Amino acid sequence: MKVLLDENITPKVIIYLKRLGHDVESIQSYGLQGISDKEVLELAVREERILITQNGKDFIIQVPPRENAMHHNGLIWLKFHVTKANAEILSVKMNHFFAIESSLRNSIWRVKVNLGIFYFQKRYPSPPKELSL
Repeated sequence: MKVLLDENITPKVIIYLKRLGHDVESIQSYGLQGISDKEVLELAVREERILITQNGKDFIIQVPPRENAMHHNGLIWLKFHVTKANAEILSVKMNHFFAIESSLRNSIWRVKVNLGIFYFQKRYPSPPKELSL
C-alpha cells in the first residue's frame, strides 16, 4: 500500500511499514512540517496515498460524504497516541488490515485499542464494519 503519515505519527512507523513491504512517506520525510491539513490531504490525493493521522476530525470535513468533498485513497484515524513503543505493533496490525481491505478508496476508518486489541471501525461509506486485530 502507498501510505502518507501525518506529522503527528512517529517516524518509527515508516521503518516498520517499509519492512513489511509498503511504500510509506511522511510529512517529515517530505520536509513539510507545519503545512495545513488541507495541504496534507491534497498531498495524499496527489500521490495516491492512504492518509494515516491522529487528528481525523480535521480531515473528515474535507472528504466524502460532504458535498463537493475531495476524493481520496483512504483515511485512517488513529484514536490513540502513536509512540516509539507501540509503533511496531501498530505497523503489524496495519499490515494485517491492508491484507484484508485491499481498497480503501474514499473510505474513512477509525482505529481504537482496548486491552491490546486493535479495532478498525469503518465510518464511511456504509455498511458499517468492524475488524478486530
